[in-house]
Amino acid sequence: MLAPLWIIGLAVTCLVFVVYLVVFQSDLDGLEAWKKYNDDVCSRRPLSFDELYDLYYQERGIRKDVLYRIVQIHQSFWGIDPALIRPQDNYIAMGADSEQPFVDLLSAEFNATLTEEDYKTSDGSFDSLVVLFNRLAHLGDDGIDEVSAGQV
Repeated sequence: MLAPLWIIGLAVTCLVFVVYLVVFQSDLDGLEAWKKYNDDVCSRRPLSFDELYDLYYQERGIRKDVLYRIVQIHQSFWGIDPALIRPQDNYIAMGADSEQPFVDLLSAEFNATLTEEDYKTSDGSFDSLVVLFNRLAHLGDDGIDEVSAGQV
């Protein structure tokens, strides 16, 4: 004897729901990461470009022009306020499906080709990208070292 149609319909609905959760779980994690990030960002004190550089990068030997260009790319690609960027931010982890176009944009900006080792040593955080592209930058000695807060 066949089961009533409503039981079959309920079983199919449950199966579809379980498949949906399994397939789209990474998207749900991404939404949760964005919410946590936005909550964190709302509590930050905005920093000028010069403050960001002085606090986190000057003593580490990061070129100011490299940092400026990476900040600009983050702003245009991710649509974020550059005054709220911090080294620990990881936009790649929150927008994983946008990782390759973003990395391609950075690579083109610095005329750099990333190796497998580069991917392994970078965790995708803003800081790791700054360090990586500072090392890979194919810039002349006439960089834009006079970038100031008014330009960000």
